[in-house]
This record gives sequence, structure tokens and C-alpha cells, in this order.
Amino acid sequence: MTYQKNVSLEGAEYAIKADRDIVIAGIIRAREGDIVGKMTTNAKGESQVTETYYMIDVGDGARSDQQMDIAKMDETLIRKEDGLYVGDYYLVETKAPLFYRLSEEQLKFTIHYIDDHTPILNTVSLQAEDLAKQGGVEIKKTDLSSGAALEWATIKLFDAAQKLIYTGTSYKQGRIALVGLPEGRYFYQESGAPEGYELDSTLYACEIYDDVITKCEITNKPIIVNTGLDQSNLTLYAVIVLVTMSGLTLTTYLSKRR
Repeated sequence: MTYQKNVSLEGAEYAIKADRDIVIAGIIRAREGDIVGKMTTNAKGESQVTETYYMIDVGDGARSDQQMDIAKMDETLIRKEDGLYVGDYYLVETKAPLFYRLSEEQLKFTIHYIDDHTPILNTVSLQAEDLAKQGGVEIKKTDLSSGAALEWATIKLFDAAQKLIYTGTSYKQGRIALVGLPEGRYFYQESGAPEGYELDSTLYACEIYDDVITKCEITNKPIIVNTGLDQSNLTLYAVIVLVTMSGLTLTTYLSKRR
């Protein structure tokens, strides 16, 4: 059970970093590792570079070794609205969409002129992928009084919208285990009790977390058979039988002596 493949993901945030010093006409515009731009994917899972930031000309082409911070946008930076300077870069994810794992992949690319005679830069298209956060659940069926594991209980699992996604039976050790479940809220419910036990039809909620097995439990009460006689009646019945039997024995003995 995983997320649908090739789904467009909205809200993924990326930083564009210099893969090596960006030097233009002898001027260092960004050092290796500097963030020169940011991108966020839209509902179609797409994003374009709309503006970038670089160091201003300080005269001798030198600059401090301090990391460039585009968030401050101080007097040492210039905003470039027509894309990236020629150079080597890489894209790294800084924030993953909800329910997805942050990717550590570095997507490297180079910006260059399309040829030696045309002052036009190339267009780069990159594709990034995020893995869904996944965990698992283990549901154990036990006797309410003794805690003993119960086999042959039918359990149903529902997603956050309470749509049925799995039906299974508890086997050895009274357990049902599922893995590969996307992170989020789920519900589980017993739909068939083991023989000799009452059905617990309560709809329980549980949370699935990334790379974690969530453990849950459902308990059952044994079915008590009603004989129609309470304990006091059974005791009285036994006394009557004993007295009657004694009377028969005594009568027989006396008759013989006569």
C-alpha cells in the first residue's frame, strides 16, 4: 500500500546552490555552496526560476568567506530577474510536501551559452522525486481476562476517510501485521470474533508514522452460556437429591430388618 506513482507534488521547496565559485568577468558572484535562489512547486508539481541573487562587484573580485544569505538581502547582494549566471549549480530539497520524506539527492546542472556565437543561455529541465513516508501497524487480538492471544478474528482496516482498504484474519499469536502504509490516521474494527467470544464492533483509531510499526490491540470477552439455573438453585437441587437418596436407602434398610 503506497502512494500512487508519478503524482505531481505541490509545496516542495528547493534551494539553488553554486556547485563551484560563480565568476563573471573576473568577479566572484557566488562561492561554492552559496544559495543563489529558491523554488517552490505548484499544484502541477512544477516550478521555474524567477529571480536569483548574487554578490555585487566589490572592486577586486574578492568577497568574504562568510556564506551568502539571500534571506537578509542586504547591500552586498544584487537581484537578478533574468535567471542564473553561467556556471555550475545543483538543486537540493529544503522542505518536502506533507507525508513525504525529504530527499537528499543533489540535482546538478550547468548554465552555459547555447553556442559560441549566440548570447543565449540554455534551458535546463530537471525531475525530482520524493518517497512517501511509510510505516506499519500490528493489531493483536487477546482475551480480555487472561490476555491470551486469540486466533481467527476477522479485522478490517480503514483509511482516514474510513474507506475499507484491508480485511484480514488473526493467525499465530493473534496478530495481523501490515507494512508499507502511508503516514497518517487509520481506523480498525473487528468484524468477526473468534469462536466462543463476543464481537467487539468498536471502531478504533490509530496513527501511522514514518518508519515505525504502530502496535494496537482488541480484546474479547468469552461468551457465557446461560443454563437457566443460578448457583442457589443448583445447591438446593443437590441437597434435595441427597436427602431423597438417603431416604430411599434408609427405607430399604428398614424394610429388610422387618
